[in-house]
Formats: sequence, C-alpha cells, structure tokens
Amino acid sequence: MQQQDFSASKSFWQQLLEGFKNPTPLLSAQASSQLQTEAGHDDAEVRLSNELTTRLKCFADQSQVTLNTIVQGAWGLLLSRYSGETDVVFGATRACRKSTVAGAESMVGLLINTLPVRVKIDPEASLVPWLKALRSQHVAIRPHENTPLVAVQTWSEISGGASLFESIVMFETYDLNDRFQQGGWQNREIRLLEQPSFPIVLIACLGSALTLKISYDRTRFDQAAVQRMLGHLQTMLESMVADPSQKLTDLPLLTAAERHQLLSEWNDTAADYAQDTCLHELFEARAKQTPDAIAVVCGTHLTYRELNQQANQLAHHLKQLGIGAGSFVGVYMNRGLEMIPALLGILKAGGAYIPLEPTFPNARVQWILESLSVRCVVSQPVHRSTFEKLQPQLPD
Repeated sequence: MQQQDFSASKSFWQQLLEGFKNPTPLLSAQASSQLQTEAGHDDAEVRLSNELTTRLKCFADQSQVTLNTIVQGAWGLLLSRYSGETDVVFGATRACRKSTVAGAESMVGLLINTLPVRVKIDPEASLVPWLKALRSQHVAIRPHENTPLVAVQTWSEISGGASLFESIVMFETYDLNDRFQQGGWQNREIRLLEQPSFPIVLIACLGSALTLKISYDRTRFDQAAVQRMLGHLQTMLESMVADPSQKLTDLPLLTAAERHQLLSEWNDTAADYAQDTCLHELFEARAKQTPDAIAVVCGTHLTYRELNQQANQLAHHLKQLGIGAGSFVGVYMNRGLEMIPALLGILKAGGAYIPLEPTFPNARVQWILESLSVRCVVSQPVHRSTFEKLQPQLPD
C-alpha cells in the first residue's frame, strides 16, 4: 500500500468535491446544562425491530442498492434537515478489500479507510433513483478508496484548516453480541471500546436486527439530543420502506411522540376569557395591566402603551369622518408594524376592517370598495397614487 501512486486519484477527488467550500455544520447542544466538561465520547443506541430490519433488506434488494447505502442516505438527509444545506459531506469507513491492492481480500490486517461521501439533496427528487445515484458514487470511489484522507483534504476546497467533515458513518455486517451468543460465550455481553476523533460517529451493526449507535463528543452534545437524533433517523428509515415512491421532501423527520407534542400538547392553548367582551376591549385591559411590555415586534417594536395610543389616535380620526357601527374601512397597507394599530383603531371606532393587498390589481380593489360601500381606506403615503386613480374618490 505504501508503494501506491495516488496522483491518479487527485483529479477524481477534486471533481467529486468541486464547489464544496464549507463543512456541514452539526446541530450541537452548546447551551445545554447537560453537557459534560470532561473530554471524551459517550454513546446511545436504538435497536430496530426484526420486522423493520427485514423490510429494509427487502427494500434494498428491490431498489438494487445496499443497506449501507440506505443508512448513508438517511444520514445525509438528516444532516441536510438539521443544517438547512442541500449539499452535505460526511465521512464513511470502507473495508478497502475490493480495491486495486492485489490480494487485499486475503490479507490479515486493518485495511479500512475513512473517506468523504458527498450527498446533494434535491427535495423534489424521488427516493429510489436518488439512492441509486448514491450507490453509484460508492462504486466509483472503489478504485480510489486507499487514498489517504489527509491527501483528499488537501485537494478539497475547504480552507482555513477546517476539517472536511465532522461526522462519519460506519456500517458493519455483524453484531458482536449476536456473533458470540453461542457455546461458551452464550449469555455474555460483548463491548467494543472506541475513542473516535470525530464529534459524531454513526455505527450501524447488522445482526438479527439492525442496531444504530451514535458515539458523540460529550462536550458538544448531550444524551437527550443524540436520542432525538436516533429517533429522527429511525423515523426516516421507517418512512422509506413505507412508501419507496415518495419524494425526499415528503420523508418525515419527527417521531410520533414529537408530532403529538407539537400538534397536541404545545398547541393546547385554549384559555377562558370574557365571551361578551370585544377584541379591542381585551387588548385595552391588557394595556392597562402591562403598559410597558412589548406588544408587537417587526424589525422594531411597540409596547402596549404605544400601540394603544396609536390605535386611539386613528380611532378618533375615523369617528370624525363618520365611521361607526356598521361601517366598512379598507386596510391597504404593506404588512408590518403599522398594520396592527390600524386594525385596532378601526375596531375601536366601531367599524369593521376590509383587508386589501397592495398586490391586488386596481380593478379588483375598485370592485371590493364599491361592492361593500367602503367609506374610507387606511393606507400609507407610498400608496397614495393608487387611490388617486380610483373612483369614486375616497376621503384622506
């Protein structure tokens, strides 16, 4: 292996990593109180059911990919969802037994190498063709899989001494505990102690069932965050086998428990309030209780006192124009801070507001104003020229 000439691999790696300039960021828990101060790695794992493992194997066979490809695809999607990037890179360990080294398959020794995997995510891409493309990349790397990672890093466009990737995926076709549960080893637990050099290492072990284990830097991640990560990964794998024809954007991330928490528990915001009190009256009551609290934020902010004062000012002006109960008032404004006191002011005057989008054609605005007999419109100076063209003329 030391006699190999890797210069021929330089162009391959440069082409594969062309345009990738920033390492894929990891979702860390730096603000968590559960982070450890002592350097080192902890781990968490989830064991998939035998049924799900069997379905994943069948899905791999039917799609003409490997289970390793499916796991790598799920990890790439997970990194994309977490980081918001559609072009991610992570590392993957390779056995290097089918490479160009003569006789490698019969050699005794550690021949594995860790190399980058680049995953581009088009949300509208179909799952199976996308996985096949990822598998093709794996095969294309095979003649170059003995290239030292330090050389690949040098040939990449990552600058500033940053690492090409911060997470790696290891796929093992056996589980130590499954392998040794026989003879004198029966009922013994086997542990493999490792000290990775990367913040996150995903290890997939295929025994009687697929086990997913994440080894993580405990100074950057806490146990709860990693357990959620495993839950998201399992959800994605379950979704893949449930509907192989779906697009990448349709693959769910949240677990059933998280969906229930978001849609039911955190959305349970029902509260008792006076049913015979109008909206602007409820607002006035709150303004009296907490006048200096921030009421609305949009770039800058208004307190409850400021918002109430502006709404009152508009309400008095509208009343002078004859606005009262049963009156319709148009609101033709850009969405922003000024819109809120406008809506409250109309309600305080006794009227009802009619929302008018500035993007509407003039003919549509004219039709709405006439059909509802709108008496006046609250707008902004930037839109004055629009209403100068409308008939009948409205008061300022």
